[in-house]
Amino acid sequence: MNHEFHHELITKKGSLAYVSISLVIGLLAILGKNVSLGVLTVLMLVLYGLNVVYVQKAARNIRLRNGHEFVRLFPGEEGELTFDFINAGKLAVWNAGWEVSVLDHDGATEIQAGKIPGILFPSFFLPGKGSVRHHIRFTAKKRGLARASVLTLHIGDLLGVFRIRLTYQGYLQKAVIVYPGTSGFKLPSRLAGKFPGVTPAPISLFEERTRPRGTREYTAGDPFSSIAWKETARTGGLRTMDFDRVVLQRWILVADLRGSRPGAADHVLAEKVFSQIAHAAMAAEKRGIEFEVRLNMRTATRDGHLHIPPDHGRAQLSGVLNRLARLPANSPVSPPAGMYRSIAVNAMRGHVLFHFGKQGEEFSGLAALLKKRGVTVIQVSADVKEDAG
Repeated sequence: MNHEFHHELITKKGSLAYVSISLVIGLLAILGKNVSLGVLTVLMLVLYGLNVVYVQKAARNIRLRNGHEFVRLFPGEEGELTFDFINAGKLAVWNAGWEVSVLDHDGATEIQAGKIPGILFPSFFLPGKGSVRHHIRFTAKKRGLARASVLTLHIGDLLGVFRIRLTYQGYLQKAVIVYPGTSGFKLPSRLAGKFPGVTPAPISLFEERTRPRGTREYTAGDPFSSIAWKETARTGGLRTMDFDRVVLQRWILVADLRGSRPGAADHVLAEKVFSQIAHAAMAAEKRGIEFEVRLNMRTATRDGHLHIPPDHGRAQLSGVLNRLARLPANSPVSPPAGMYRSIAVNAMRGHVLFHFGKQGEEFSGLAALLKKRGVTVIQVSADVKEDAG
């Protein structure tokens, strides 16, 4: 038994007509003692029975290759989800159709060619011990998530008198994630590196002990384990190993999403901010800069706000964009005081803070404190939209 699909036999009007005609011919054969009609009746009923057995047996061997497939798009881009149907048996399926419904509460996508979720796609042939791949093409419209929900196959019989409906019982691991459209803003020249030789101010955090670069004279406080004994013996003076220092550049992308109603986000502002943060994250990844994201959306964490920890590279960018794509724009928000305290504790000289959204009195105090520490603070208005290049 195929446990991937729920089987349901759907009888058509032609089925009753076929059986009725067979019985009438059989009755005429008996009354008229007509052997030919009797043989025809038997052949029709045998054919019907074989037809039922064939379709049921063929349907039991159909499988779906349900691997993870998450298509990631920006608004305006096109992509497709693939559906692979496998016939594990030897009997070919001559007349199979399928349909799939798509959950898209955000209106993030549009199925191409005007097709709507739940449409019945053209029939196909599925050979024995073979497979068939079908595609659904999408156009990304806006930030959000669209997920394949219910998949149904329709297996027709050779006589056209009934069909078997197969409804997939598992969780379809296929979705389209639409990232926020990037809303560019002009980076300051010093950060964008537009002037020759100008880069963000770095900060040396610690010595990378796997990258020695020589020795130097011992100074008070140097760890005993770093003393270069061979060099000390050769020179007669106490020497210590010198290592390359790791330099960190970090962008802190933070936003206050409060609206006019207490405890509620301004959904229009949130959409603009998500687009600006997406642009900043992509700019940081392009420059190899570590970045983190903080939003004053309510969470169960100790600080009570959404925090994506600092990291760098494609994996960090993908994680941030995925999170931004799924965040409800009308999520509950908290006052930003706790978020600002956490930033004040962790920010240090050389970091760059980009502040998006509402610019309240609490932020003014944070900005003044950070500037004294050597943290660059940049206020980004939600109304500013430029191509940053």
